[in-house]
Amino acid sequence: MHLKTSNTRDLIEIGKLLLPDANENDFNFDCENIYEWIYINVPEYNFVLNISREHGMARLANEVLDKCKSDEELEKMLTPGPVYIFCIDEASAEYADMIPDSLISYISQRLNSAITVFPGRLNVVAG
Repeated sequence: MHLKTSNTRDLIEIGKLLLPDANENDFNFDCENIYEWIYINVPEYNFVLNISREHGMARLANEVLDKCKSDEELEKMLTPGPVYIFCIDEASAEYADMIPDSLISYISQRLNSAITVFPGRLNVVAG
């Protein structure tokens, strides 16, 4: 099971909304060519949330990227993709087949966003 939202906030900001008492050092954030992701520990549910999305840089031509003078200028040009959320069961270290309704509601309320729930895992196939 996985969740999807069109929330456009920065992933660190999403982490802070989901865990208001945490600071940036509590989040495991990383990115690569196309995707960015963050892992957030949710101890009340014994889950780790894997929150990821396409950051939008892949949609910009290299010439455009080369002309950016600052991170702020680049940020204004980016159109991030939707946010996908997977739950990893801490006990088994496996992706959870079921996400509790209460956790889905909590995520939706904290992000102030509609959440779409999908059965199974998202499979990305290179074409």
